[in-house]
Amino acid sequence: MNTAIIGHEKIVEFFENIARSGNLSHAYCLIGPDHIGRRKVAETIAAELLEIPPGDLNLSPDYRLVDRLPDEKTGKLKKDISVEQIRELVYFLGQSAFRKNGCKAAIINDIENLNQSGANSLLKSLEEMDDKTIVFLLVGDAASVLPTILSRARKIFFAPVREGAIFEYLKNNGADDDLAGELARMSRGLPGHAIRWLREPDSLARRVNEEKRFESLFHQPFYQKLQSVEDLFGDKSDHIKARAELSEVLDLWQEMIVARLRTGAVGGIMTGVDSSKNENIAPKELIAMENCVAAAKAGLRENIHPRLLVEDILLQIP
Repeated sequence: MNTAIIGHEKIVEFFENIARSGNLSHAYCLIGPDHIGRRKVAETIAAELLEIPPGDLNLSPDYRLVDRLPDEKTGKLKKDISVEQIRELVYFLGQSAFRKNGCKAAIINDIENLNQSGANSLLKSLEEMDDKTIVFLLVGDAASVLPTILSRARKIFFAPVREGAIFEYLKNNGADDDLAGELARMSRGLPGHAIRWLREPDSLARRVNEEKRFESLFHQPFYQKLQSVEDLFGDKSDHIKARAELSEVLDLWQEMIVARLRTGAVGGIMTGVDSSKNENIAPKELIAMENCVAAAKAGLRENIHPRLLVEDILLQIP
């Protein structure tokens, strides 16, 4: 499947222009929801600066990707990006490029997972990098990043991608008009969703079921709402994985609430559920719900018990 950037042409053009003019900053914070294309843009720009094909990026000695790693003992994903990872990155950033007069580039994925010690190690390095070194900091919500780090990076905000651009991409990669249209609408401007659903039909089915669940929560007694979400707290053997899965669910709930505020429709795109009972929800109620979901996502990062966070959301749903 073609992995070209979908949308964000103006962001790519911005980087290409400042690269030609020699005005690149040391660090850029790419801000936007998961699946919107932040990492793809960062990788594309990094490959252009290193003058290599994007597919060879991970083979370059002048490139580093920093992300959470699996625990060696349990095999489960660690909660944080460790200080040891950042120290290795700092050492890399302080060395000369492998290619003479060349650039170096690094991406820190989901920088909100950086712990305090790692953040402290990174701060000084961001101040001291030379003109041929660039770091991309990827994050969903700027409020989850330490202000001291944000102040050392230029902020680039990613807006939802046009539905038509996602539709054209899907058509060019094997989807017929009907499927491309359905996936493009359902993705709500996040092309990564549409690509995944085209590749993995099972993930699309899970998404549809989650939309149905969210719609079913409205105008129900609290105990029934609790019963409907009980499986969100299922896997107690891997708390990090369970929190990550819950975070994805909360992302969807937030998307659906925002879609209701924008278009006046709570319901999902493909669920086939009659959502007419939800049409008269006041904007102030939706705003309160969205604020509560956003607070729950922040609470997950702070290790607040997931059940308490979800219960708060359920209390906000009319």
